[in-house]
Amino acid sequence: MEELENAENFAVKTSSELHTIAEITLRGVQARRRFTYELENKVENFASTGTGMRIIILYGLRGTGKTVGLLQLVAKKQFPSNAFFVRGDELAANNIDLLGLVEALDKINREKVGVKNKYLLLVDEITQISNWPLKIKVLHDTRPNLLIVITSSSALALAFPADIARRSAVITATPLTFREYLEIKHGTTIPDNLAKKMRAAFNSGINPLQEFAQALAVMKTKNLEGILEDYLKEDMPLS
Repeated sequence: MEELENAENFAVKTSSELHTIAEITLRGVQARRRFTYELENKVENFASTGTGMRIIILYGLRGTGKTVGLLQLVAKKQFPSNAFFVRGDELAANNIDLLGLVEALDKINREKVGVKNKYLLLVDEITQISNWPLKIKVLHDTRPNLLIVITSSSALALAFPADIARRSAVITATPLTFREYLEIKHGTTIPDNLAKKMRAAFNSGINPLQEFAQALAVMKTKNLEGILEDYLKEDMPLS
């Protein structure tokens, strides 16, 4: 009883602070990573049709924007009052069990969330939670209208149990590519054919000066050296 009460207090506090945290985190963030559109499409599909995989794994190295992507999803309010965001390390630090947390959400919402009505559960850094594969499987199998989005900075997708893997969709948050860098930092969209040429040159170890010149023509600038310097200073991979 005490554990459920603690989980309920944690859920109430976390829920009340969610949109404030999202607002503060996203303040000044105008751009979106490409993977966030794929994530949004999957969530929108489930919200509108109830179809698709109900476990979405968002995997990527630290600093690739996974948490920001989840909060951008929250900010869109696709599930206005039927969504909950939590960090796995917060659950671990507060000794809150994931299944106990969902039971607390049942009590707060006065119904079993994700059973009759659609509900979105976002868990950042899932591997911080002990025995998480079993708990995710239990939630998936017992709550047919629950969409679970989990993230991790470890290679969890590679070690995901087979019975969970076949129920899941995997989205990879790759490091920021040069093309995304230009879109986010300079507001310039490089055409697909030019991007393919640049990628092929990089992969072959060739310095793609001609392709860079074409990209700069699109950007209407001649400051090649400055752009490359800024890109490399931010530790971006040449991809």
